[in-house]
Amino acid sequence: MGEDSEGNAPRCRGDENNCHGSREAHDVGISPQEDRGGAKGEVGEGEGGAEEGVNVEANTDMSDLKLAEVQNSPPSSVNQTLQRPTPSLVQKYVTQFESDFECVDADAAITLLIDKFPQNRKIEEVLLKVAAVNQLYNAGVYTRAIYAVARLICSLDVDAKLGQGSLALVDEIAHTEITGENHRYVFATKYCHWHRHDAYPIYDDVVSDLLWKYQKANGFATFKQGALDSEDYPLYKGIIDEFRCFYGLGEVSYRQLDKFLWRYKGG
Repeated sequence: MGEDSEGNAPRCRGDENNCHGSREAHDVGISPQEDRGGAKGEVGEGEGGAEEGVNVEANTDMSDLKLAEVQNSPPSSVNQTLQRPTPSLVQKYVTQFESDFECVDADAAITLLIDKFPQNRKIEEVLLKVAAVNQLYNAGVYTRAIYAVARLICSLDVDAKLGQGSLALVDEIAHTEITGENHRYVFATKYCHWHRHDAYPIYDDVVSDLLWKYQKANGFATFKQGALDSEDYPLYKGIIDEFRCFYGLGEVSYRQLDKFLWRYKGG
């Protein structure tokens, strides 16, 4: 997960439409808590799909996907065995996540704040939520900038845009200029997610890394290496939906998928 912008240890951690984006997906026995990590670097150059130099082996039922060593890949991506994501595999790792009291209690604390202060107009309420999401979900905003970010959110007519499920809201929170704080994309996805689980999947480097490994193994979508980290939220959400469709996870919610990806990666 990496460390946050203040050098602290990271914290634990998916519009939940079906794979065609036309109806709400269903949580399959999941409690209302979950998140994590940080942002990554610039957009890369590699093409999506079955990348040159990657050999994929699978057993006869395609339940496991083997990534062979890729020349010049970092050690963490060499010889990693990926299991094909199925509803039962997702549920297995969601259950593991929800057996971690630290993760569950952190999620419950944020849920309590959002339920108590659902709107985003009063600075004292927004300040509490910004601080909690940033700290408990390692969202990467500098402590000295938390107040400025809260003031920004109060100025953006956030509640109406959340109600509409506006993807542009993520960009507004992430990229409206604040002096001394220019790393808010991860935070913006997490803050919106906590207010609308059904509309905003979480982005961070943990999800990005694992999605790219599945892309190299199976080519579940068409995108270049680094596209996930380009801070293009509509693109990212579309890739998440393609992942769910490709692997038959239309009934798995964004929230469940996020728990699976984070826990499966080693959270």
